[in-house]
Amino acid sequence: MQNHDSANDQAIQIIVDDEYVDAYKVGSTIRVNGVVYIDPIPDRSFIKDTRRILQVRALSIEEVS
Repeated sequence: MQNHDSANDQAIQIIVDDEYVDAYKVGSTIRVNGVVYIDPIPDRSFIKDTRRILQVRALSIEEVS
């Protein structure tokens, strides 16, 4: 699943189990319960590169009406 913020086009990626793949339509409002991981970017080009990857591991997803 991906969502793009219209202001700066930053993607939010959520890792989901097979049961959630294609379960919701694009534009659906959903609630995600999960664990957030923050990792350094692999292959950083210099030591002072402080950018990070934010990953959300979904534990459960439910549609919000």
